[in-house]
Amino acid sequence: MTTSLVSEDSSLTAKAKAFSKQADEEGWIRKTSALAFLKTSLFGASEDEDDAAPNTYAARVEAEAVFPVDIEARIVKDVQTATRSLTALNSEAEMYLANEQKDVARADVVAFEDALVSARKSLSAFEEACELLDDRAPHRVEAVETELEALEAEISVSKSLADDIAKSWQQETSILS
Repeated sequence: MTTSLVSEDSSLTAKAKAFSKQADEEGWIRKTSALAFLKTSLFGASEDEDDAAPNTYAARVEAEAVFPVDIEARIVKDVQTATRSLTALNSEAEMYLANEQKDVARADVVAFEDALVSARKSLSAFEEACELLDDRAPHRVEAVETELEALEAEISVSKSLADDIAKSWQQETSILS
């Protein structure tokens, strides 16, 4: 019989990691490695990086969509997708916390908080894109702002759940020590 030193991620950790990955892959946020951050901090951006495609969500949306109606549709779609995904993650966290037989692991705390950071960064990127849209077509921002409010509300739920998850983990570790 062999024993693995690597444990499987809980359903909460898996969903939290999936949310963070989605935010990165969809281009809502720009993740950088610590090494890339250090390189840019020490040496600045290289000429190749400066000439590359736009690196912020707002710049990409503006570059891909010519008309304000297209920018509005893209932002609304992305914010709705982020809100749905975060709602699903929050539901998973609520179920996970309600299950008294589950032990909250440090990995759950870290992954959920990482997802919360990704959600906040996504919200900031969407707000920046909304400001860009407001500059071009102020009459087009109402639908985006409504969706942003829904995402903000879900992030508030996530914050509360993150606190609960951390407290649960701290209680479990204090019992074991």
